[in-house]
Amino acid sequence: MMRKIITVIIVLASLTAKSQVGWYDVFSGDTISLTVTGYHDGTIQWQESTDSLAWTNIPGLTNNVETFEATSSPTGKKYYRAEIVDTLCPNTPGPWYSSVIQYKVITGTTQVVVGDWFHGGRVIYIDGTGEGLIATQQNQSTSAKWGCWGVSIPGATSNSDGAANTAAIVASCSSSPIAAGICDELTMNYYSDWFLPAKDQLNYLYLQKDIVGGTLWDQYWSSTEYNDLEAKRQYFSNGTQSNVSKNTYLYVRCVRSFSPTDISEQTNASATVLGMPMTVTISSQPQSQNKCKGSSVTFSVTTYGSWPSYQWKIDGANITNATNYSYTKSNLSAADEGVYTCEVTNVCRSITTDDAELSVIEISANVGQDLTFCNDTAVQLQANGATNHPAESGALSYLWSPATALSNTVISDPLAQPVSNTTYIVTVGDQLGCSIKDTITLTSKTPVNITTQPVSVNLCKGADITFVTAATGTLPLDYLWKKDGIPIPGATDTSYSVSNADLPDEGIYTFEATNYCGTTVSDDAVLQIMDISVDAGLTQLICSGQTAQLQAVFSTNHTAESGIVAYTWDPSSSLTAGNISNPVATPTTNTTYMVTAADEAGCTASDTVSVNVQFVFQNEQICLVTVDPSVWKNKIIWEKTEGVGSASYNIYKETSTDVYELIGNVPFDSISEIIDYSSTPEAHADKYKISVVDSCGSGTESDLSPYHKTINLVISSFGSTMGLSWTPYQDEIGQFVPSKYIIYRGTQPDNMQPLDSISGSFTSYNDNNVFSVYYYMVGVIRPGGCDIGSKTLYSSSFSNKKDNSTLIGLIEYKGYNTEALSIFPNPFKESTTVKFYNPDRKPFKLIVTDASGRLVRTAANITGNELTIDRK
Repeated sequence: MMRKIITVIIVLASLTAKSQVGWYDVFSGDTISLTVTGYHDGTIQWQESTDSLAWTNIPGLTNNVETFEATSSPTGKKYYRAEIVDTLCPNTPGPWYSSVIQYKVITGTTQVVVGDWFHGGRVIYIDGTGEGLIATQQNQSTSAKWGCWGVSIPGATSNSDGAANTAAIVASCSSSPIAAGICDELTMNYYSDWFLPAKDQLNYLYLQKDIVGGTLWDQYWSSTEYNDLEAKRQYFSNGTQSNVSKNTYLYVRCVRSFSPTDISEQTNASATVLGMPMTVTISSQPQSQNKCKGSSVTFSVTTYGSWPSYQWKIDGANITNATNYSYTKSNLSAADEGVYTCEVTNVCRSITTDDAELSVIEISANVGQDLTFCNDTAVQLQANGATNHPAESGALSYLWSPATALSNTVISDPLAQPVSNTTYIVTVGDQLGCSIKDTITLTSKTPVNITTQPVSVNLCKGADITFVTAATGTLPLDYLWKKDGIPIPGATDTSYSVSNADLPDEGIYTFEATNYCGTTVSDDAVLQIMDISVDAGLTQLICSGQTAQLQAVFSTNHTAESGIVAYTWDPSSSLTAGNISNPVATPTTNTTYMVTAADEAGCTASDTVSVNVQFVFQNEQICLVTVDPSVWKNKIIWEKTEGVGSASYNIYKETSTDVYELIGNVPFDSISEIIDYSSTPEAHADKYKISVVDSCGSGTESDLSPYHKTINLVISSFGSTMGLSWTPYQDEIGQFVPSKYIIYRGTQPDNMQPLDSISGSFTSYNDNNVFSVYYYMVGVIRPGGCDIGSKTLYSSSFSNKKDNSTLIGLIEYKGYNTEALSIFPNPFKESTTVKFYNPDRKPFKLIVTDASGRLVRTAANITGNELTIDRK
């Protein structure tokens, strides 16, 4: 085997040499390479020792890197260090020494111990024969598949021979990269025979994970295949092993093996010097900078020299805690502007950097106060930007966001017209990249837009109308209706209703909607109330077979709007036409016609007219018969029926049983009564009937009505009792049956007053203790009375009159009228009054005698009609 070189790099470490961790194992004759790292001034002299106590210079080894052959040692150990002598820093005299590199000079591999450095890595396993395993000190992959999922690899199932497994995998699996291939292709520390450890070999790595070096993670591949789908892995967190899919991504750490025949190899080592002082020098200066307000700045200085200390200053004043090679200041403001320097000091000297000027660029922006605007017009935005260092900042730029509804996003004063509330952000920046933001919120108000206009209407009187509108715009919206420009109280909605419209509701209606942006007025809506009527005329009376000319007269307050009028008559069966204004009617019975007039505005009006076909009226009735006290003759009373074609009334009186003779005729337009001057009420009661004569000129007469019979009163006496009896009042059809009879009495026929009343079921009455002359009469009252026209109402029926003068004593009277004498009281006690007939006021003489003819009293030259005689 070719002799290999062992290279050792010695780093100058400190005033006192420090021992390395672990041993380098070398055979006598191996090549050792030593290297000094780290700064050092002065001369180098490599030294060696067999016990690390007594040191001797190695002749000729005075360079940073020296290579030589390892020699045997009586102690079996060799120690190496570098001595440096430096005279440039008089304050810290030398010499200085590097760290110590320690070797074991072995004669066979059985002397190698787990944890030693040997032939390319750390020893993780060795058996009693001198064979063992070496592991690299770094992971070769952090994410690799085992490879060839679904393919069984012949010869890759060994639990202890990773080299054989690796060779088999590489030979049979062409996938790349895979774990075995990574190790097969690895060359490290002059060795290229690395392989993926088998299952048991991976466990050695796990057992020595604390000394092997590098970071060992959780799961590592072994080269041992389980089947065509899975291979063995090991958890380094707990040492367990399991099968996992070959497609899983795991870590890879490669190993190599050694045997007793592995001799004459190369070993590299290094040592460093840490404690040797070196005069400080500045290799790079801090630079002047322009920084934005709020940002950070870092000033740094690069130096050579030992153990330098740093003190940063602003404008010559120390900055507290700024003692590193770099100084960073965050959240810069104008107060941080100034000249920055750093004073660098070590044991050899102090030196100050060049000035580094800091300018803190402060950009300001003012876009003004938030605005509320009406979005039917764009609003002008204005951002005012400024900088405290115009020369450094250069021209300022503007950027607005969002771009919605902006006329331009890169100028200072764009026009904005958003339809919704929008917050705009303006960024004012300079050419150094410094910027600041300001915001302005535009509260967008949409003006009122009346989207539905009220509509003019021609409305029929009495109908209902609702004006409907709709408006859009930013809320709140206030509404108001006006009529003829005057606000309507309470009309504050989008609709306005008029119920049961009448002429005062006519006018011009407008709708106003108001919001933040102002008031919008609707179009005019003209409301015209159509007041129409139709007059069908007066009731007409025709005779059977005749015609009647109808005439409907239409009227309207809006002639133009009503336009052409259509007429409809109902019923139309007896008309010449049912849809004209003036049809001719030929009814056969009394008919009421309704005419409906409809105009072009949809309004209608109706009226009725009656056409009565005249037939003789068969239902006229006597209302009452009576004795008229003004003439003491029978009077017949009836109520006229209007509009039935009656021309006159015939009055009949019964002359013999059920035989009636005409006694008179009364025209229709006269008062409906007649006095039967031929009657003798004192003698007997009478029955009367009436008939109707029609007005058609034919003289047709109706049937006779049911009779009414008068009351006839008779009187008799029984001593001082006057017995009255009478015939009952009779209505043939029984419509009027008196409920009671009223007894009238008086001293004269014209002053009779009600004396008493009895039930209508009796026809006699006794007036007791009568000693004077009285007149009697019986009467009945018809409820509701009888209307005979001329505002005259009859309700009483009277009998004939009767007096008792012949029944209470002898009374002799010689004069002009024997029926006109009365004496009362008679008999009398103190005085009596004589009344007599003397309408002409002629003088006469009164002679009074008793029953024997004896003269009692005389009175001459009496010119009145009454005389009072005193008993004395």
